Amino acid sequence: MEYFFELLLSGVTRGSIYALIALGYTMVYGIIQLINFAHGEIYMIGAFTALIVANVLTMHGMPAPAVLLLAFIYWSTASYMQQQADETIEAEILGLDERYRLSGLAGLTATLRERLGRRPAGSSIYLLTDGR
Repeated sequence: MEYFFELLLSGVTRGSIYALIALGYTMVYGIIQLINFAHGEIYMIGAFTALIVANVLTMHGMPAPAVLLLAFIYWSTASYMQQQADETIEAEILGLDERYRLSGLAGLTATLRERLGRRPAGSSIYLLTDGR
């Protein structure tokens, strides 16, 4: 019976990983209407990196609960930073949209040229699409 529960846990874990990868593909395809095949590679790089870091820390004597606490702190911080970046990008897009509505394409391109000319962080990239 113990073997059954080990197999069940293993199957649920593997199925959850497949579900996360499929959810990522679905979200990317739903947003940009293209399949990004690098999504699975990035997910696996993150998973293997986390596994290696956890193994190295536990081999050097750090207890597993401390490793879990560090992982929680890291992912909480990374999630917060991602949320802040998303909000900043959304505010930027809304500002550019308002500029486009007020002064048209000429005003928008003038704003982008002016911002690119400043180069606040050394390199700024604006991705212009046709809105499809």
